[in-house]
Amino acid sequence: MPSSTHPAGSAFPIPSAESRSRITVAPSPAARAVVIGVSALIGAAVGWFARLLAGTFLVHVPVIGTAIEIVERVDGWFGGTGHLLVALACAGAGALVASSILGSLTTISVDEHGIYVHDDGETRRWARSQVHRIVLEPDSVGDGILSLRDERDADLQRAELDVSVARVREALESRGWSVEVQPRR
Repeated sequence: MPSSTHPAGSAFPIPSAESRSRITVAPSPAARAVVIGVSALIGAAVGWFARLLAGTFLVHVPVIGTAIEIVERVDGWFGGTGHLLVALACAGAGALVASSILGSLTTISVDEHGIYVHDDGETRRWARSQVHRIVLEPDSVGDGILSLRDERDADLQRAELDVSVARVREALESRGWSVEVQPRR
């Protein structure tokens, strides 16, 4: 994405006209923050209550047994605050896992000239001349599948959407793309 720097030499780039016209449909920052926060809380709870698992069958599961053993050893550190350290470490692990999952979600960016599909950590650009038909297939939840098709009606790319079909359709149509929506599956 071409950009220029601020005339005064500021580190803040000035978006090009092309990037200003691009719309990105992705989970909102608020939704991302909630997912990361909830995952951190779940991780903290697992870390806090890990001692309760010490007498269960889970000590025989290789990875979990090792984690429980570590928790038992750390628990008495620093006058008992080791327990808190374990909970905080598990909270951080939960947040990292959620952040990693969020980074792999499918997002769609669109402008007048192309469609950018970020799926499984890879971004692919499709020019208007390549895409002859766009089909959205919603599911019962509201997200669904985006299918970009060529002149022979063969799929260029199919991507499971992690965002609302309605939002994707609105973004595409606002940039002059024709969209066909299939009936709900």
